Amino acid sequence: MTRDQIMKEYNERYRFWSNQILSQFGYTQNLFTTIGFGFLGYLISIRHKYPEIIINSSLPLDWNFVFYLFTILLVFVSVFFGSISIISRLYDLRLTRHIISTRKEVFKKHNKSLPDNFIDLKKESLSKAFFKVLFCQIGFIKNTEINEIKQVELKFENIRKLSKILGSLSWKSHKIQLMILFFSVLIYSLTIFN
Repeated sequence: MTRDQIMKEYNERYRFWSNQILSQFGYTQNLFTTIGFGFLGYLISIRHKYPEIIINSSLPLDWNFVFYLFTILLVFVSVFFGSISIISRLYDLRLTRHIISTRKEVFKKHNKSLPDNFIDLKKESLSKAFFKVLFCQIGFIKNTEINEIKQVELKFENIRKLSKILGSLSWKSHKIQLMILFFSVLIYSLTIFN
């Protein structure tokens, strides 16, 4: 095999496994968020089995009820992080699609490849980027701007960085979602076996 053939095979493998990862990641995000919603619905439906909330320091503490309330809080937080994961993934995919189309347009127009260097996220705020895409306008590169290559390169780097931040946020929030959901099931099991 020649060097080009080996590189082509590696690129095909990389593309295949990248698609598999994205597909499975989306599936697990949706699965565990749905499980979280279902578990939350179940917990709310059995609320009648527990006493009313009365704040009185002279009454004994009902640990089953405390564990139940704590479980509801944890499941809600898990669903919240699952929602963050899904939303940030959607914006990441949208930005990635824009990055690819911009690369294509710039190459067609200027016969030049846009930078593909490493992006360091150590100093970046994940939450700030998330709120930016939710509440601010994303600085997409318009077709009319393609002629201004310096401006395109600057905006392009910002979009790449934002996409990478959102991808990182998506993975981290999904991990947090899974840990909290698992922990909530353990806490709820204390109400069953107590």
